[in-house]
Amino acid sequence: QRAIPALNEGLKLIIRGGYKMNKLGDYLKKRKMLILCEFLVFVGFYILNVYTPLIADDHGYTFILNTNQKLASFTDVIVSQVRHYFGWGGRSVAHTIAQYSLLLGKPLFNVTNSIIYLLLINLICKHAIGKQKITVSLFIFVNLLVFIFTPVFGQVMLWLVGSSNYLWTMVIMLTFALPYRLYLDDQQTYIGSKWICVYLMVMGILAGWTNENTAGAIILLVIIFMILCKLKNIKLPMWCFVGLGSALLGFILLIAAPGNYIRLDYVVSDMGFFEKMIHRFNSLTGQLYSYLHIVILFLVVLMLIHRLVNHKKISEFFIPTIYVFVSIAAGYAMILSPFAPPRTFIGTMCLTYIAVSAIFYQVYPISKGIWKSLMTGALVIGVLGASYLYVGAYKDIKHTYDEDMSRREYILEEKEKGNLDIYIDPIYPQTRYNGMYGLDDTTIETQLRIYYQVNSIKTK
Repeated sequence: QRAIPALNEGLKLIIRGGYKMNKLGDYLKKRKMLILCEFLVFVGFYILNVYTPLIADDHGYTFILNTNQKLASFTDVIVSQVRHYFGWGGRSVAHTIAQYSLLLGKPLFNVTNSIIYLLLINLICKHAIGKQKITVSLFIFVNLLVFIFTPVFGQVMLWLVGSSNYLWTMVIMLTFALPYRLYLDDQQTYIGSKWICVYLMVMGILAGWTNENTAGAIILLVIIFMILCKLKNIKLPMWCFVGLGSALLGFILLIAAPGNYIRLDYVVSDMGFFEKMIHRFNSLTGQLYSYLHIVILFLVVLMLIHRLVNHKKISEFFIPTIYVFVSIAAGYAMILSPFAPPRTFIGTMCLTYIAVSAIFYQVYPISKGIWKSLMTGALVIGVLGASYLYVGAYKDIKHTYDEDMSRREYILEEKEKGNLDIYIDPIYPQTRYNGMYGLDDTTIETQLRIYYQVNSIKTK
């Protein structure tokens, strides 16, 4: 008799499990095209990762900082990052990811980096649409934006140290900010969760401790979302404040790193403070125009189409406008830095992609007739264009990989002969999808010398 209730409970669990499996099956059937697209993007990106060798700083970061001792354990990574924090810079989260990835090996990184790239695409989609479901058209659109318009794509997405600093940290920051974006759409989101405070406490510190300009912009985004909630008389739960406070703490840890101020001593300028600010402002304005003008043009065109096919209030553009504002703030935040290489604008680009994607998601489903045909045609042309760029990128990256392998063999042969002053053939990357594209030859030579433990390595 005692066995009967237990049997009934077992049957209930089996029935519930079967029901959930049926729901999962139905979901997979409905979303099979999206899943196929995600798989194709993963495979395509993974192939580019496989043929991207260790580049520049990747070599130096295989050692404990300022030693000849190679990383052998996670403890070594921590020791190296403590040295880094006090002697070079505060990006401890990014460089911990980089050094731990180097410790585990490039083959594993090729897989994890491809997953992180896929997460970035999905996070951009979710920030654009909130609680709505990701559609195939939106997923394709976001992929086209990221692949076609991201400056120095190879540096921020494929180069191990570069992607740890920009791709991975961007995913951390967007993941942190997502609950705030979802709560704006649906106040029941996470409101009763006991774990959201713990989650945001951890993610907040990590997000704030990533990279200077984008972390500041994400904190600004979260503050704006909280202000919007107050203006709409939406009660702010405790996790909102816990997350914000944690992000601010992480940001302070990033900015207050003693290494930041030691590194500034290496920067020499004859210009006065205001002259420097004006010079940097003008330079940043030119860079922002160069990177954003076509994407912003898409945004304006989509907004015009939206007004033509859907005569609702202009307030539907409010959320996208916030992301554009924060993206511009992220760009101009670089005025505080003496240098602003193209890779530092990844945050600006991704936040702008979110704004454009938000309008696209509103416009595409409701478009009819010629507008629908034009937008579908534009997507098809975009896919064909991106495919052409991908083939060119693959050829360039594969050629660079083959040359790099030959160069490494030559270095080892010369070292074995006792020649510790080595001259190597230069490698000329051709596309911005190549991780070596735009990197300084001197830096590459220095890092190779450290890695192979020789007196000097110079290009012919």
